Amino acid sequence: MKYTTIRVSVEDKKKLERIARLIQAKSLVQALRFALEVAEKELGKFKGNIEQVLSSLKYA
Repeated sequence: MKYTTIRVSVEDKKKLERIARLIQAKSLVQALRFALEVAEKELGKFKGNIEQVLSSLKYA
């Protein structure tokens, strides 16, 4: 497996740390993998206009 570095905002890192604590992940990488898996599953189920949903989430 190859690795790379990604840049995220401090706010996003804090959210990822919170997810890691909630799922008792041993690392931020595990938390990120979990979040990606959940997002992929949810997007696979979704049948509507994803851009409209993302736009509405900005104001939630």
